[in-house]
Amino acid sequence: LSNNNRLHKWAGDAWTYDKEEPYIEVVTSTNNPDGNIREPVVKRGGGILIHDLAYYWPQYTAITSPADHDLMLFTISKCTGHAGARIG
Repeated sequence: LSNNNRLHKWAGDAWTYDKEEPYIEVVTSTNNPDGNIREPVVKRGGGILIHDLAYYWPQYTAITSPADHDLMLFTISKCTGHAGARIG
């Protein structure tokens, strides 16, 4: 999703999205720089929500509700200090 082409257009502000067409919304995890919990903004049918949980560490952040999102991304490299390593 790093470029624009005829199949998708990368646009920045979900708060201004008002179209009735397919979309992808990326939601970051709770240990972002400001510590605020992120929720989806658009919340419409026909969309896919991607929750980036790379910085979600349950040992430090309380689980307040079950997680059952369209797509959830995780990483072990942040917890183990291997962010720059490529294995496999």
